[in-house]
Amino acid sequence: MKKIFLLPLLLILFFCFFGCMEKTPEEPSLIVLQSRKYKKTTDADLGGAVTDLSSDLPTEEQDDASNLQTMAVISLADNASVISDCLVDNGVFINGNIIMITTGGSFRFSGTLTDGQIWVSSDDPVNVVLDNASIHCSDMPAVEFHGNGKKYITLVGGSASRLSDGNGRANLNEDKKGIITYLQTLVITGEGSLELSANYSSAFAVGALKIIDATVTVTKSVDSALYSEDFVYLCRSALTCPDGTKSIRSNRVIIDGSSAVCGTITGKKVFIKGSTLTIGGWGDGINGEDIVSIENSAVNVDVTGDGIVSLGSAPNAVNGVVRCAESTIVIHDGDDGINARYLSFSSGILLSYGTGSQCNVSGGIEGYSEPTEIYFVPSVEQGNKLTFSAASVLLTGECADFLYIGVLPEENILYLNDEKYAVLA
Repeated sequence: MKKIFLLPLLLILFFCFFGCMEKTPEEPSLIVLQSRKYKKTTDADLGGAVTDLSSDLPTEEQDDASNLQTMAVISLADNASVISDCLVDNGVFINGNIIMITTGGSFRFSGTLTDGQIWVSSDDPVNVVLDNASIHCSDMPAVEFHGNGKKYITLVGGSASRLSDGNGRANLNEDKKGIITYLQTLVITGEGSLELSANYSSAFAVGALKIIDATVTVTKSVDSALYSEDFVYLCRSALTCPDGTKSIRSNRVIIDGSSAVCGTITGKKVFIKGSTLTIGGWGDGINGEDIVSIENSAVNVDVTGDGIVSLGSAPNAVNGVVRCAESTIVIHDGDDGINARYLSFSSGILLSYGTGSQCNVSGGIEGYSEPTEIYFVPSVEQGNKLTFSAASVLLTGECADFLYIGVLPEENILYLNDEKYAVLA
């Protein structure tokens, strides 16, 4: 009898005990991602190196052609171009569809040449003013300058001019490989727009190039869209080039207060300040042999090679510096994100993701000693939105590694779409 009464009593006690327990909701489990900290700092004077490397940069001073006297106005038409409003001894000669200028001054062009050329030869300053002009040249540059001193192309405000070439050239020197060619300094300015289609090689092949307050679009380029021996200086301008190409190639590249949607940028020194850049294409995104300096800018790089490269030209000097200051930089690469001798990071955000090492810095890091590299296993496919701290990116390719440099959020939580990931330090 005792056993019969004991069993119901035990059942009553069991249900009373567990029924009175407070049920707590289950917390979602977080997927843990592995990470590592880079602790390799440098004692090298990177600030002094940046100052030295930026000491020879060009400026926009003395680049105004408005004081040049207007010598003639030329209305272009196939085998029927007309010179008007001209001065005596204006230095303009017409030979079929070739317009020749042999003296200094300002010359205004409008109209169309389906196979022609503007040919300039003078040691004096010459300003070619384009006012809704359209010129195609099948076997030579559309605009060809000779002589000494600066030459100018001014784009009339509100106008849209077009220049193009054919591929019917062979064995020409480097200075003849552009739609616009000149061995010395060429200045493009004005509030109009210029569209170029380079079917032979480059849009510009010049000694030095300044683009100031202008809008330039390169719709096609077989080689570097903007090629200059000495420097390319883009100031308060808008540049569009096809991705997948070498957009800018020069010894020194300076992009100041401008916007650019383009392919890769290559130089010995690359300085980007107060600008917005979107870079895409084959190869390395930005390659500055001695320095890549990005300041107060927003830069987005999506390339098949390394994102930003600076390996240095002299092994015993402080060069090969990638400098990031007060900028937001997003890199998607097919190899390394940052591939440099030194990395200088003062403030802002750097996100880099891809299939290779995202912080390949041999000489050390200055300013921020512990960037975080996060590993995805398995790789995260394209189409996912990656958010960490104050920045987010939409993945355009496979992501195996993710590098973050900046002020860490209070919780090391990374979001992939709406899913939380805990980053294990």
